[in-house]
Formats: sequence, structure tokens, C-alpha cells
Amino acid sequence: KRARKNEQSRARAARLRERIADIEKKPVDARTEDDLKILEVCEEHRRKKNERSRDRGIEKKGELDTIMDKPEKSRTKAEQNKLAAFLRSRERKNEGDRMRRDRIKMMGLKATKKGVS
Repeated sequence: KRARKNEQSRARAARLRERIADIEKKPVDARTEDDLKILEVCEEHRRKKNERSRDRGIEKKGELDTIMDKPEKSRTKAEQNKLAAFLRSRERKNEGDRMRRDRIKMMGLKATKKGVS
């Protein structure tokens, strides 16, 4: 049941992305009021999502700074677990970022090779 809901949600999001891409391809003066409204709503959702994400990050960083300020011996078990989880997630993020940069670099190399030949 949940998988079907997720699938439908992804399909709905894909349709919306496609619709927005179509609207953005249009010249500005050819866009209808509905088109402008859709773009505005989408931009607002994106802005709110980014804001929530930033706020969560700031909150998490504050918690971690509080934990890091304590000497290791006086940290509770929960604080130790939270710190370990954060460090693991940071490692995974850094690894993902490295892989993404490598992929971009490889695509860049392939693009220049095509241009040379």
C-alpha cells in the first residue's frame, strides 16, 4: 500500500516538474496566468523546503556544538550515540560528494574528448 502511494507521489512530482519545464521554455510574454501561478506556487514550496532544511541544519549544529563543548567523559550515552550518528552521516555525505565530483569530472573529460575529435 505504501509503495503504491510513494509511486503515485513520484509520478505526480514528475508530471509537475515536466509541466514547469514546459512553462519555463515558453517566452515570458506567452505565459498564461495559470502558468505564472504554478511557477509561483512551486517557487514558494521550494523556498519553504529550503528554509526548513536550513533551520533543521542550524538546530542540529547547535545540539552538536553543545555536545562537543562537553568533555568526553561527561557526555551521556544518548549524546555519544547522537554524536556518532552525526559523524557517520557526515562521512556518508562526504563520500557521496566525492563520488558526485568524480562523476562530474568524468563527464567533463568526456565532453572535452568529444570536442577534440
